[in-house]
Amino acid sequence: MVYLMNKKEDKPMKILVAAKENDIKRIWVELQKARLGNSVCIVRSGYEALDFLFQFGKFNTSKPEKPDLILLSTELADIRAADFIKYIKLGHEFCKIPIILLGSSCKEMLSGRIDFKGCIHYLPKPFNYRAFFRTLGKLGDEWSISEELPVCFFRNRNRGKQTWKG
Repeated sequence: MVYLMNKKEDKPMKILVAAKENDIKRIWVELQKARLGNSVCIVRSGYEALDFLFQFGKFNTSKPEKPDLILLSTELADIRAADFIKYIKLGHEFCKIPIILLGSSCKEMLSGRIDFKGCIHYLPKPFNYRAFFRTLGKLGDEWSISEELPVCFFRNRNRGKQTWKG
C-alpha cells in the first residue's frame, strides 16, 4: 500500500472526491491501481460534498472530521466548482483545505473558463494517479508519500481515536 501522509500531523491524509457519476469509476480505478491506502470518501455532487463537509443529512455524525484534500470536478451538475470553492473558503473551518480541480482538458484551463481562486492545482481528465502523485510532489512540504504507516497511527487507531471513515 501507498499512503499520502500529512507531514504536520504524521498521519494518512483523508481525501474527499466530488465528481460526476461517469468520472467516479475512472478515479476509483486509478486510486486502486496506485494501491492507495488512504481513507477516500467519494460523493456524486457538489451539494453532497457540502453535506459531507458540514455534516448534514446522511453524513451527520457525532464526531465530524474534515478531509485533508479535496479532488473536485469542474463539471458538477448541481453547483459550479467556482461557487463550491467560494462557499467552503468562506468558512474558517475549511478555508485551508487544499483543493485540486479535475477538468476535462488543458484547453478548458487555458480558455479561462475555470476560476482557479482557492485551488492549488488543476489536473486534466482522464484522472491518472501518476500525474496526481507528481502534482502532490511539486506542491510543497505538507505531504509525503509513504509505503508504511507510522507506528503512532496504529496506536491511536487501537484506542479508537482514528475515526474518519472513507
